[in-house]
Amino acid sequence: MLTPESIKAINEFVYKQPRAIKEISELLKVSWLTADKYIGYIIEKYGTIKLKTFRGGTRGALKIVYWANLEGMRASTAQQILLDKIKLGRKKQDFTPFDIYTLINQDKKEAFAIPITKDNEQKLVKEFKAATRQLFIFSGNISFINNIENGIRIIDVLNDLAKKRVNIKILCRVDIASIKNIKVIQELNYLLGYDAIEVRHIEQPLRGFIIDNKLVRLREEKKKSDYKDWELQNDLYLIYNIHDKEWCEWLEKVFWNLHGNALPIENRINDLNKIEDLLINKD
Repeated sequence: MLTPESIKAINEFVYKQPRAIKEISELLKVSWLTADKYIGYIIEKYGTIKLKTFRGGTRGALKIVYWANLEGMRASTAQQILLDKIKLGRKKQDFTPFDIYTLINQDKKEAFAIPITKDNEQKLVKEFKAATRQLFIFSGNISFINNIENGIRIIDVLNDLAKKRVNIKILCRVDIASIKNIKVIQELNYLLGYDAIEVRHIEQPLRGFIIDNKLVRLREEKKKSDYKDWELQNDLYLIYNIHDKEWCEWLEKVFWNLHGNALPIENRINDLNKIEDLLINKD
């Protein structure tokens, strides 16, 4: 059975260098045929890896699995335009998820608004708890982990999901503004005994998450100061829920596209710790 752990293991194994099917079968301790089937599924479902056959049709045929840069995502014209906008963006103001939301059928989406001052009403606990396979998160400084909803801490929900081996990945900025939050994630990983939650550094404009390829939640801010006095009464979060399977799969590929261009955080964390010490010890 292809589990989230197996998918993660294959992706990370191939990301380091190209692998033969036999190497992957040995990694997972499954037959060559089973490994080949798993590879086909990941190629079709996620597009993170590719397969090339050498000497095809001969007894010495060799199948090599390698990492896909995902630059050639198959997409409609509209989706390609959206992807280009997302990849060009650095800050949340650089892209409005409404551009995605408006292209989706009415019966497969819903939206709601909450005041920014009521950040704990985003219903993150309910949605996160529904994850059984994977949770991919687009973030800025991952401040959401400090939220508390009805007495339940978001970080505790992530901890519970990690214990269930749900595949959790976060894309965010790794800088002075986010380092304290990232250290919370690192501590959680340490207590669990493995890298349960993967954090990678990238500046990108999306804020939201993908759950099990069934739900995409995207969020944007509307600031009263950006509008004329009578146009907006309060600072708001506009929250868009998307249930369309094809769009969920496409946004998952967008996540992997950004993930492939994101950087590991270890060196940044080490350097940020030194800078943080300088700021604390400055006279």
